Amino acid sequence: MKKFFVLFICACFLNTGLAQKADSSLHFSVGVSLKKFAGFYSMGGLCAEASSARLDKGQLFLGLNITSSSLGSAFFNNGIPVIVSEVYARRVLLKQRRVKPFVMLNLGYAKAFPGSDKYNSLTTSALLVSPEAGVACGISSHTSAQGGMGYHITSGNGLKGPGFIYPVCFQLRLLYSFKE
Repeated sequence: MKKFFVLFICACFLNTGLAQKADSSLHFSVGVSLKKFAGFYSMGGLCAEASSARLDKGQLFLGLNITSSSLGSAFFNNGIPVIVSEVYARRVLLKQRRVKPFVMLNLGYAKAFPGSDKYNSLTTSALLVSPEAGVACGISSHTSAQGGMGYHITSGNGLKGPGFIYPVCFQLRLLYSFKE
């Protein structure tokens, strides 16, 4: 039985392509992310994204944003600390141009840490779904900037729902690429 199980795992490993040669077209970038909710918090954090020629001919990027109001609005004042973690899929529409428009879908989770009993009536966590559109531009051969505007479908207004996630947001990412 053990031999059959090991043989089955090896067959699955070879069949899924995990044992194939590494993808030489892999593109990986890391950087900083700045996010501003219209009329509310600003946040700062880190981001990373990856792409490959195998993913929609290099036009699809998969990424991760982790931002916090502690690196934004709550840095110099007594704002409620909020941490937002999002995974995203970004599709570049016109890859050949210098300024590349894109559409993006963010899925994530946000958690607020009020630290005071007077905020007990507010929801302190939320699942996030937000479409976004924007432009990306290369600054140098290894550096790029992305700016976009998004709309949080699952948001609040300060009175109901998650009071720390407002619908309209603006995002700026500065990325360093490890491969040209």
